[in-house]
Amino acid sequence: MNSLKVILGLKPRVIYPGHGPAVDEPIARIEEYISHRELREQQILKVMRDTDKALTSMEIVKIVYKDVSEQLHRAAEFNVCHHLDKLVKEGKISKLTEPQTIKYKII
Repeated sequence: MNSLKVILGLKPRVIYPGHGPAVDEPIARIEEYISHRELREQQILKVMRDTDKALTSMEIVKIVYKDVSEQLHRAAEFNVCHHLDKLVKEGKISKLTEPQTIKYKII
């Protein structure tokens, strides 16, 4: 998120992503990325507020991405883990390390 906001502040006229074609209207695309990530974060927080127990990242994925093929859940978990790390750093959730599993709980 910080990187996207830095790039947005530079007001580029074109950006060259790591894959795919150049983006000629990068401001709108970056704002779209930021908005999408903020929405996803709110979905994760809602799931955590709506439960009384600590959840693994995959349990969160199965709720937030319930309409997405299970074949894509591992990839989705990668993104959810980034959100969870951010939320832990911000003090919004706690990370609980249990034997052979990591769970997260709303504070």
